[in-house]
Amino acid sequence: MKRSTKKRHRQNNNNKIIIASLSLLVVILVGFFAFKNKEEKTYPEREKIVDENSKKDIVVLGSEPEAITAAVINSRLGNNVYLITEDKKLGGLFTEGMLTAFDINYYPNKKILHEGFFTEFYNNASNGYNLDLKKTQKFFDEIVKKENINVVKNVENIKPIVDKNEKVKGVYYEKDNKNFKVNADFVFDGSYEAEFTRKLGAKYRTGRSEFGKHDEYAAAGLMFSVKGVDWDEMTKVIKKDSDPETGVNENAAWGFKEMYDYVPKYDRFKMRGLNISRQDDGSIILNALLVIGVDPLDEKSYNEIITKSKEEIPLIIDYMKNNLPGFENASLGEIADDLYIREGVRIIGEETLDGYDIIAHAKFNDVIGYGSYPADLQTSTKENYGNALNGNSVYEIPLGIMMPKGIDNVLVLGRCASFDIVAHSSARTVPVLMSMSQGASYAVNYALENNLTLNEVRKNHMEEVHKIMKKDGNMNMPKMPENKYNDSNSIEYIKHLRQKGLITTKYFGTLPFNEKANYEQVQSIINLAREYTQIDFTDQQIESLRNLSGKVKKEDLANLISILVNKRYDSLEQAKNEGVITQKVYDSIINTDKLLNDDLYAIMSDYIKYMQKDFRELINIEDKDVIVE
Repeated sequence: MKRSTKKRHRQNNNNKIIIASLSLLVVILVGFFAFKNKEEKTYPEREKIVDENSKKDIVVLGSEPEAITAAVINSRLGNNVYLITEDKKLGGLFTEGMLTAFDINYYPNKKILHEGFFTEFYNNASNGYNLDLKKTQKFFDEIVKKENINVVKNVENIKPIVDKNEKVKGVYYEKDNKNFKVNADFVFDGSYEAEFTRKLGAKYRTGRSEFGKHDEYAAAGLMFSVKGVDWDEMTKVIKKDSDPETGVNENAAWGFKEMYDYVPKYDRFKMRGLNISRQDDGSIILNALLVIGVDPLDEKSYNEIITKSKEEIPLIIDYMKNNLPGFENASLGEIADDLYIREGVRIIGEETLDGYDIIAHAKFNDVIGYGSYPADLQTSTKENYGNALNGNSVYEIPLGIMMPKGIDNVLVLGRCASFDIVAHSSARTVPVLMSMSQGASYAVNYALENNLTLNEVRKNHMEEVHKIMKKDGNMNMPKMPENKYNDSNSIEYIKHLRQKGLITTKYFGTLPFNEKANYEQVQSIINLAREYTQIDFTDQQIESLRNLSGKVKKEDLANLISILVNKRYDSLEQAKNEGVITQKVYDSIINTDKLLNDDLYAIMSDYIKYMQKDFRELINIEDKDVIVE
């Protein structure tokens, strides 16, 4: 595609504005705030001597919070920074998508995980539990001006400039009927769905490719604001609600399951309970409208939803006026310009963070960020509402997932980094992505200052980078808990099931791998397999599985496998001989005195592989679209 879907769906004409000359003056400003000083809204300066000859040209693409983070940190490090975006305003998902929820990540003790630049942003943009959009826009606009970042908005046709060895050396873009080129010692790619990196020929995944569903995506969200809601009346009703899943916290509220009963005019829309954010102007922003079947790379798919929303949302407001206390005088405020795209492109990197890593607290030498948000696979269908695959679990994020495999001088920002789909469902939250940008900026700067490749820094110099992250960046670097699954005899099978989205701790606890085998574990895996695999189950199979309960004994396994495969096996050995389970798993079970859930995980992992023995994940690559100089 010549231009990104996001740019095109809002492009009404080809009028462009003449770009101002780029400034070379950089003022080094650093602002770090503690959460307890939220009332302070200033940007304290810190003197820093910069050798003008040591400045590097850094190009950051995009307008999302993680792109702004990279731009600010690199400017404070003394570099010439250019923030180039197709968007008309800064803030991306928060401002153009009207997303006001932070999705804060916490330690187990409920302390907020992220500090550093995220804290500075939070202190200036929040109005309590959520964001205020006007404060958010003001913060982003002021911080880039304060840091002397060269901002170029509303551009199009961004392309990489490479040398004869295909090393990235600059960025080309068009604006106001003119062509522009910017030199770059390094590029942070926050372009829509990593389009810049895809033009370099990077391999990438789409949708839920690990499940064999490369063209299936989590439901998108569409935010809108409502005026005239009686906040006191509305929250009074929620507070009296005995439902533990509803509540009120400062300027945020969540509840009203009545919205599940709303019948949309357009069948790709679907409502859930309301996530409500009160703004300083008294309006509320609602995050509750789900959109099924949006392909973020398909312009027609994207455009259709934006158009249809203008018909659907007034009907939703009418429904709320008639059914929800406090909404009697509600009226439409604004509809977001952009969809909240939860899943899209994921570039294949030098490393991949997977669904097992995030529950095993995997440790990485090149850690540059942290996360702990629950793995929450949102629904991709009209019938379901998604699955929580684990609760809060602190994990490290390695620099290697931001490095597109085989491509130098570029890092991928945001949710398009190299996560598997399960890890992605946790790490896609904005605080995590801002943390990654900040940590990676220090690693890149260290490489440039010392004439090293980023891979050399990853392997040999991360101790120095980590000191900078803590001292200059005020970033938390928590010690990881021990991996509770080290005592499991079935780690390889647990890993496989996690990467396929087939095993869950739900919101609390850990996998009961060392407990006596029980049918509940099998039923849980099959419930997920019905949604996340290509295996077809008959109604009779599902009914037979539901009728199984209690502990699983070795003599029960042949019958269990018979139900799973929908074919009669008289013995476990017969199932082994036909390849349903491997010799290794068979030997382990035959030689055990006590059947554990560990053994069931091994059986179920083998079974999934057997039923999908022809499975091949689709990996994408596009023709290169670069300028060679």
